[in-house]
Amino acid sequence: MNNRFIVFIISFCCSIYNFFQRMKYGLFGNHQLKQKVKDNRKLKNAYKGKRCFIFGNGPSLKNVDFSLFEEEYVFTVNTLYKKEDFLKLKSNFHVWADKVFFNDDVSADTANGINHLLLNYGTQVFFPSYTMDFVKQYDLTDKVSIYNPVCHFNEKYKGKISLDRCVMNYSSVVFQCIQIAVYMGFSEIYLLGCDCTGIQSVISERLEKTNNAYCYTVDETSKKIIDYTMNKRDMQSYFQGWANIFKQYKYINQYAKNHGVKLFNLTNPTILDSIERMNLDDVLKKKD
Repeated sequence: MNNRFIVFIISFCCSIYNFFQRMKYGLFGNHQLKQKVKDNRKLKNAYKGKRCFIFGNGPSLKNVDFSLFEEEYVFTVNTLYKKEDFLKLKSNFHVWADKVFFNDDVSADTANGINHLLLNYGTQVFFPSYTMDFVKQYDLTDKVSIYNPVCHFNEKYKGKISLDRCVMNYSSVVFQCIQIAVYMGFSEIYLLGCDCTGIQSVISERLEKTNNAYCYTVDETSKKIIDYTMNKRDMQSYFQGWANIFKQYKYINQYAKNHGVKLFNLTNPTILDSIERMNLDDVLKKKD
């Protein structure tokens, strides 16, 4: 069968799926959830023309001075707040995506970090809609923002993606940050800590070598999360998953360009090669 025809069929099926997901959400979605997502409308173009920095949690961040960004708009993700000098970043926005952080074994630790190292310092925290039970359990409903990642990733999809309704359900929390930043109107987005070496960490773990996947010291809660994620799939699935992440980086780069947004990768070192590289020092000098 012709490859172009296969791509067309897959794209068509994804478009149909996304259409029905949006209809389902619009007609039958939980009223409280819809109102929380709708509240994001006030963020549309709120930072038009500004620049922002999105921090992953790759080991390259060990060599980055967080105090350099205290006057910048900063997005952080997941448990980056466990890094010793995290508060120097003065994070403006913090985004969660992976369900593993809300499992019963680690949910209390996650809630503690959110309250004491994020909300306590005025950081705006974003949760995906499928964490609403966690949000209610820890009395966070009126303190956090909710985004709704129900659209299936498809590089050919041209439907409307908006933070006040539905966004793409990407494989990485960094992609969610980019979608949010584009919606907010940021015109330049810079990535840090996007080493893309997670597969290397899985291999090291399987070979019983030291895991060095993060920029912070791994505590007992983090070990539980690592044990869960490292053992739930076979190696073929991991390689396929990482291939998909690299594919999505290409798409999210084009997504940004289509919205007039410049996307750059400042991570050093990194194996991500689909996004234009820049030097961090040059970018920081550019604002002076």
